[in-house]
Amino acid sequence: MSSAGSYNSHVGQFAGGPRQMSMGLSAAQFDLPHPPVSSRVMLLIHRALVVAFAKLRSEQGSLAHDIEDAVTVPLYHVLENDLRYRKQRQEPEAIPGFDDTLIESIVRHSGTTDYTLTKLKKEPDIFIKLRPPERGSVLPTDYAIFVECKPVDATHAAGTRYCDDGLIRFANGDYAWAMQEGLMIGYTRHGRSIASHLVPALAEVARCQKLGMDPSQPALQPVPGPTFPLAEPLHVSVHERAFDWAWNKGPAHPIRVYHSWHDCH
Repeated sequence: MSSAGSYNSHVGQFAGGPRQMSMGLSAAQFDLPHPPVSSRVMLLIHRALVVAFAKLRSEQGSLAHDIEDAVTVPLYHVLENDLRYRKQRQEPEAIPGFDDTLIESIVRHSGTTDYTLTKLKKEPDIFIKLRPPERGSVLPTDYAIFVECKPVDATHAAGTRYCDDGLIRFANGDYAWAMQEGLMIGYTRHGRSIASHLVPALAEVARCQKLGMDPSQPALQPVPGPTFPLAEPLHVSVHERAFDWAWNKGPAHPIRVYHSWHDCH
């Protein structure tokens, strides 16, 4: 390949200036946005996370002093190596629905592109690859739940770290640009909670506007479903996205980002 077309892994784009990467399909072969993922599926993933965190606590002990990756990597291992295959192994502790009928794979730091198709080094913490619908035109590589994980504690603020460094990636098209859903996972310590810390952070006008949120509406809504110890009820926020899809597919639709917070004291 010529130097003008070579890939520069340090900046995450092609040398010689940004240019759109081929997605392997013509514009007529897929629709945007991808079909919505139901709240039932998101509640299922939330439940799997509750089980995964319980296993981490029993096997590793306290998570109170672990850095972000020291929680995320074993969490990913439990989800992919254990929970997703329990049904296949015919284990009684299998989580109904959390198996290969729904999920093709769960990977760590999957390299993806942003909505411009020019930035090639976007890497969500966890990438839950969904099985494409039998009838539906999607980009199989991007039909997934993109997951961003953030600690929320005395040194990692809900506003600056969780929202400004994490949640923003769904609103600005870095992550999940073809999807209508995304997932944030909070590792909470020091008494941090959605009600006392995330809600006030999202109420700040400048942040609310940057995240494409309507200040006249509640920032977060609880998702009706079961409750679990050491985890907050699943919540969801809605974000307008101020960009147009490639291929003349029109303005991007809003994205619903679910918030799954777990006690890591």
